[in-house]
Amino acid sequence: MKKAHPLFPALLVFGAVLGCRGVAEPAASDPAATLSATPVWGSAVSFSPPVDLLFRLGAYTPAWKFRGAAGGASLDGDASGSRSFAIDMSGNTGDNVAAGALRLNGRATFRATPDGALDAKWTLMPDRDGVLSEAMLETRIAVGRVAGGFLVDDKALPVPESVAAKPHLFRGEVSRLVALGADGAPWMELSFPEGQRILVQDNRSWGSSVITLRLFFAERSVKAGAKYPVHAVFRFPGHRIALDETGPVVLEAGPDWIPYAPAAPGEDWIEPGSALDLSATLPRHEPAGAFGRVVAVGDHFELAGRPGEEIRFCGVNFVHGANAPSVEDAERIAANLARMGFNSVRIHHHERPILAKGDPAALAVDPEAQDRLDALCAACLRHGLYLTTDLYVSRAPIAWRAISIDRPGNMTKDEFKMAVLFHEGAYSNFLAWSRSFMLHVNPYTGRSLAQEPGLATLALVNEGNLGNYGRDALLAIPGVEEAWSAWCADHPERVAGLPGTNTAGGGSGAEPPSPPPLSGLPGDLYESKGSDQTFAGVFALFLSDMEARFFRRVSAFVREELG
Repeated sequence: MKKAHPLFPALLVFGAVLGCRGVAEPAASDPAATLSATPVWGSAVSFSPPVDLLFRLGAYTPAWKFRGAAGGASLDGDASGSRSFAIDMSGNTGDNVAAGALRLNGRATFRATPDGALDAKWTLMPDRDGVLSEAMLETRIAVGRVAGGFLVDDKALPVPESVAAKPHLFRGEVSRLVALGADGAPWMELSFPEGQRILVQDNRSWGSSVITLRLFFAERSVKAGAKYPVHAVFRFPGHRIALDETGPVVLEAGPDWIPYAPAAPGEDWIEPGSALDLSATLPRHEPAGAFGRVVAVGDHFELAGRPGEEIRFCGVNFVHGANAPSVEDAERIAANLARMGFNSVRIHHHERPILAKGDPAALAVDPEAQDRLDALCAACLRHGLYLTTDLYVSRAPIAWRAISIDRPGNMTKDEFKMAVLFHEGAYSNFLAWSRSFMLHVNPYTGRSLAQEPGLATLALVNEGNLGNYGRDALLAIPGVEEAWSAWCADHPERVAGLPGTNTAGGGSGAEPPSPPPLSGLPGDLYESKGSDQTFAGVFALFLSDMEARFFRRVSAFVREELG
């Protein structure tokens, strides 16, 4: 065996780093009374056992999608020991920073005080005016740890024994917050020298068993260039806090190290026939598709040419630019994946890497990039790796006006996922891309993906659940209101009695009831409570019917037109 997979030494180093992580040594005089506070990724802060809490930074978009902080590196030459971080509010995961996307730049400083507390300051500085739901520092505490409730500026705030009727136990400005255990004794105290808006939330309403504590930088909106601070002093009665400032751990080679030479460009990662060649671990054949198409039989897959034999797929994703390696590298990548024991791959987030620039409809393809994808698919098939892919994942940007919606700018991938179910311009764009992508003949195989027996499965729209993005994002899509009205007319029994439904008339020839306005829906759709739940439940049935209608429509297109 000459070569191992290059990931193996990386994993060994990663494990060694975890095992060697430096923490501040407790004071020799009373080691049990000292705990460490460690600044971690994204300028969060982690407290060691027995406290064992993480305070993380992040923000929620207007559609309540969480965006975490990244970074946290110390700033060279900053005498205060500041760390830099950022929260990217981009709607397109996988982009760098989308054009026009809000970015919250930040700095954090941590200081251990002489009396054993941690003085921590975070400041957010938006790069432009923007809208969000919340930007905050937050932690989650098991309900049992705060069974005694909280003191909010010395006023008692109990934690209910069962799920609270209102999940927001407290929201407002405070100068001091104390957490109490089941015995009523304080175990955490936060003081806020300049005052602080906070939220204490009972997450049992959402099926969890924790209390969320949030310290807000901003709510609803932010202004470019403004500074939004959180200044908190952490104390844990009975313990002194030691700030972990040991910095990165450096590992150096010693006599017990085994030298490893990574594969040079053009060499195999895994020596064929070596102990790490796992290509025989799955029943396999080459090329993929040699025994006809994959067919669903009951609860399993078979090959058309091998009836009665179950086949199972074990594979990995190619994502974004990994779908377009050089033609020379494609063969080596496929061969090594087969030796790693896989028999399938997913071509995923593949659209943008092969798009030509400048087409507002995002339909034009870069021929060179398409050739690289073709070479990769052909190499995978040759080495017995079945393919699966999606008709839509993240093809963007698509101009609103390119799909006949009179709006400036471009739609996000999530907006397209909704629009394709309700707007004929978006649907036509979806079909045009699907035809181009599926009917393009791969010069390395002589077949299109539509003709390819090695294409095992096909997804239509990746993660397209219509409730993913909340009420407001959905209602901004042209065609939703019209589809809702038509559905209500077809299902009057579903909407009868909902708030806002007009049931005037009646009798023979009467007008159908007018649908309840969708502005009355709860913003989170699927996490509604009380009276909102009935309306949200009916709306969920509508969305389910829309998704089923779309599936039937696209399935017919895939089978009858694409073949």
